Amino acid sequence: MKDLIALPHYSGNRIDLKWVNPLPDEYPGIRVMRREGTYPVSPTDGILVDEGSAFLFSLELAFINELDMQTLSPDLQQKFLDNEIILSNSAKLLVEVAGNKWKIIDREQIYLVRKNFGTLGIFGKGLISTVDRNLKGETVYYYTLFPFKGDPREYIIDFHNRTSAMATASYNFAGQMMDLLPAIYHRYDVVLPRPLFPDEMPEEDKKRGQLRRFLDIPGSQLDQLFSCAKAMFNLYDIDHVDGDLLTLLGQWIGWDTDFTLEISGRRNELRNAPAWYKTAGLIPNAEATIKRVSGWESRTKEFVHNVFISNRPERLNLWERQRNESGLWSEPTMPLSLNFAYEGRPAIVNNEDGTVSLFYHTLKNGYWNIWYKNMHLFKIDLEYENDLDSGAVSVGLQQVFFKNGFSLTQNARVKKNGNEWVVNDNENIETYTVRQGSSELDVYRWAPSQPLTNRPQVDKHPATALQGDKLWVFWDVYNEKEGKSHIHYRTRTDNMWSVIKPDELFANTGNERKSPAVLVDNANVLWLFWLEKEGAAWGLNYNRYDGTTWGSAVSFPMDNGNDPDVRSAPFVFFHPDDTKPPVWIFWAYRVQTAIPDQVHWQIAYRIKQSIDFSNSADWSEIKILPKVNQNSDDLEPAVLLNTLGEVELFWSSNQAGSWSIWNSKLIDLITNDWENAVPVTGNPYSQRDPLPFFIEKKVSLIYRANESVIYSNEVYKATETVDFRFSGSTTADTLNTAKIALRRAFGDFQTYTYDTEKSNDDWYARDTVGAYLIPGADDDESVVRKRNIIAGVLRKFLPVQVRSVFILQQVDNELIYTYNIPDADPQQFIGEQMVDTILTEVYRRITDSYEDKAGFRWIRTWHPEHQKGVLPDLNITPPDLSFRLFIKGIAEGE
Repeated sequence: MKDLIALPHYSGNRIDLKWVNPLPDEYPGIRVMRREGTYPVSPTDGILVDEGSAFLFSLELAFINELDMQTLSPDLQQKFLDNEIILSNSAKLLVEVAGNKWKIIDREQIYLVRKNFGTLGIFGKGLISTVDRNLKGETVYYYTLFPFKGDPREYIIDFHNRTSAMATASYNFAGQMMDLLPAIYHRYDVVLPRPLFPDEMPEEDKKRGQLRRFLDIPGSQLDQLFSCAKAMFNLYDIDHVDGDLLTLLGQWIGWDTDFTLEISGRRNELRNAPAWYKTAGLIPNAEATIKRVSGWESRTKEFVHNVFISNRPERLNLWERQRNESGLWSEPTMPLSLNFAYEGRPAIVNNEDGTVSLFYHTLKNGYWNIWYKNMHLFKIDLEYENDLDSGAVSVGLQQVFFKNGFSLTQNARVKKNGNEWVVNDNENIETYTVRQGSSELDVYRWAPSQPLTNRPQVDKHPATALQGDKLWVFWDVYNEKEGKSHIHYRTRTDNMWSVIKPDELFANTGNERKSPAVLVDNANVLWLFWLEKEGAAWGLNYNRYDGTTWGSAVSFPMDNGNDPDVRSAPFVFFHPDDTKPPVWIFWAYRVQTAIPDQVHWQIAYRIKQSIDFSNSADWSEIKILPKVNQNSDDLEPAVLLNTLGEVELFWSSNQAGSWSIWNSKLIDLITNDWENAVPVTGNPYSQRDPLPFFIEKKVSLIYRANESVIYSNEVYKATETVDFRFSGSTTADTLNTAKIALRRAFGDFQTYTYDTEKSNDDWYARDTVGAYLIPGADDDESVVRKRNIIAGVLRKFLPVQVRSVFILQQVDNELIYTYNIPDADPQQFIGEQMVDTILTEVYRRITDSYEDKAGFRWIRTWHPEHQKGVLPDLNITPPDLSFRLFIKGIAEGE
C-alpha cells in the first residue's frame, strides 16, 4: 500500500484511514485490522475494521481484440452499463500489456481490465479509505492492512502496511463556550442550515443555530488540544504509551530497543528491564537474554566445575530407587539427601513403630559426624489416584494427610514418576512419595536430617541393628591427634538416646578398630564385627551381646591355613530360615593379577553354620563371587533376603566402564552358583555403596552417587539449572566410554586442566560460562549473525569478570545411506544405485566371459566453519570416516 495515513477526527472518538492500492488488479481485496497496544500480525489478529474488493465484474475473452485496438465498442459500453457503470463519450482506452492488461480512463475514474483464467476481470480503485468509530479517547490504535487475492484468500503480510493514531475525545468545548455567552446570543441564534447541505451533517447540527455551529470550528480544535494534553499522563505508562516513544523510555534506563520485535514485545522487554538488571549474572537471566535477542533455546553451563582441582574428590550424595513387581527399577530425578560423603555405606533399620531410620556420615560445619533421618508411612484410599494424576492436591487429599499428622498447603504440587507420585510442598519444604499398593496407596516421607553426633571429631561408617526394643548404632571415630581409629556407639530405648560409649566395653585390647558391622540373631543376641589392627596387619574380629553382658572378642578363623584377608568394610546379615546357615558375611579383597603391581578387587563371602558363638570351627570355607570381567573391580557388597527367602547380592562394580550398582541372586550355596549379574544403575556417573531394604514388601535401594542435580526454577519456569559440583576431579578412565563421549557436551562432568588461552575453543576455566545454543532451522549466515548479536548483548548482563563462550548445537540435515526405510522420501535419504557394467562379452562356442562391477559413491559431509580431515582412504579397511558429522543413533558403516 502507498500513502497510508491514519488521522484522528476533530469530532473525537474516531480515526480516519486513507491509502492507495497501486495494484488493485493484482491484490483487489483489502482487510483492515485493529488492535490496542501493538500492531495486528495476521488477518485474524485483532478487531476487523473494514474489508472490500476492487473487483467489479467479468467479461468474455472475446473482447480482447477490440481492447487491443483501443476501441470502446457499444457492446463493451453496454457490459459496463449492465453492471451500473456509465462510461462517458470521453472515456479513453489504453493498452498496458497487449492481450493481457488494459486501462480505461473516464474523467477521474480509472478502471483496469485484466485477463484472468479464461475471463476478463474489471477492477476499480477498491477500498481506499475507511472510518473507525466509537473509539476510546486518549488511546493509541494500531492498524494493519492485509491485501489479498484468490479464493481461498491469499493474504500478503507486509509490515510496511501499518499505521497508528491516537483517538482524541470530545469534551464539548464549543458547547461550553456557547454556555459562557450572554443569553441574548442564545435567543437570536436561530439561523438553521439550509436543506441543500449534505446529508452527512450530524443530526444535532441540523437543529443548531449559526453561531453554535461556528463555535464548533475552534471548539473541535480545543477538544483535540485538551485530549492530547490529557494523553501526556500516559507517557510514563508502558502499557499505554505510543509504541514510537518506547525507545525514549528505554534510553532513560540504558535499555537498547530491539526493533525486530513487535511493539508488544518491546513493551514486555521494557516492563521487565528493571528485573533483568537486578538479576544480571544469573543463569535464568542469561538464557532469557539469548531467547529475547535470537528466539533460540539455550542452556548455560559454568565450567568452573570442569576444572581439575587436586583436593576435590567425588561428592557422593544419597539417592534412592525402587523396584516394582515386574523387577524394573525407577529412575530418580532428585537425590534423597545432599548430605554428601566421599565413601562409606549408610545403615538402615526398621523400627518397631513402622518407621525406618537411615544413618550416614556427612560433613557439617567442618566436621564429620553421624546424622540420621526417619521415614514415616501411612496409607490412603485408591480413590485419590485421580487427584494425584491431575497434578493437584484436592481438599479431600489434604484432609487425609492432616488426619495422619501431616499438613499440606494449597501450593503443594504432584509429579508422577512411573508407578509413584512425588508430592512437593515447597511452602513447608516437605516431600512425600506415594506408591501404588495392591489395594491402597502407600505414602512415604523422609523427615529432615538430624545429628546423632555433633562434636569436633571424625565420626564415620555407621552400622545399626534393633535388639528387641533397643536400637544400637556403632561407628568409626578417628582421633586426629593419635592418628588412630576406634569404635563408639549409642543406644536408643523408649525414644531416649544414651550417651556415647567407647569400644573398650566390648573389646579391651587397646588396638585400633574401624568398620563395624552388626546383626541380631533369632535368639535376640547382638553380633558385632569390626576390623582390628594387630601389629601391622588388619584382621576381622567379632563379639556378641546377649542383652546383659558382652562376651570375649573372637578373631575370624583362618581358611584352610590362609588369611581371610578381610581389609574392606564387611557386610553381615542373619538368615531366619532354619534350613539355611544363620550367619553370613561378605567383603571385598584384593587379588594380584598377572601384571606386576596390579590388583583387582573381588567379593568373597563366608557362612557360619550355627549361632554358637564359642564354636569357630563351623565357619565355611571362603567362597568367591563369580566374575565375568576379570579385569574389573567388585566392591562394597550388600545382601537382601527377598520375599522368597532368596539371597540377593548388590555391589558396586566398574565392569561396564563407570562405577555402577549390580545385582545377582544365589542359586545354589553348595556349588556357589549365582545368576548372571545385571546392572541396576547404568550411567557415566559413579554409583557406590548400595544398601537394599524393604518398605512394605517393596524393595528400595539407597546408594551414593556423584550425579548432577537438576533444579527447576519456581520463579523462572523455563529454566533448569544443573548442579555439576558433585562430579569431583578424577583421573580419566579409558574404559568409561560413556563418560568420555560426553566431552564438550552440556552434560560433560569430567574435569580438565586449566585453559589459559582466551578463545571460543578454550572453555575450562573458573571465569568461563558456556552458552549451548540451539539455532534450529536457521541458515549458516543467520546463525553466525545471531551468535554475534548474542555475544554483544549478553556481555551487558554478565559480571565483568565472566567470559562467555558459545557452543552451537545445530542439527544439520545429512543424507545417509540406509536399507531400513524402503519408502523413505528420496529428498531425505540417498537411494541405492547399482552400476552394472559388462566389460567384455565374447561368444566362443558355448563360453561366456564377462565381469560385473557394482559402483558406490562416497559422500563427504562437513560444517563450513569446522572443516577437518581429507577424503577417506578407501584402501584402508575400514576407512577412517571420523571427519563426518556425528549423528546420534548412526554408527560408522551403517
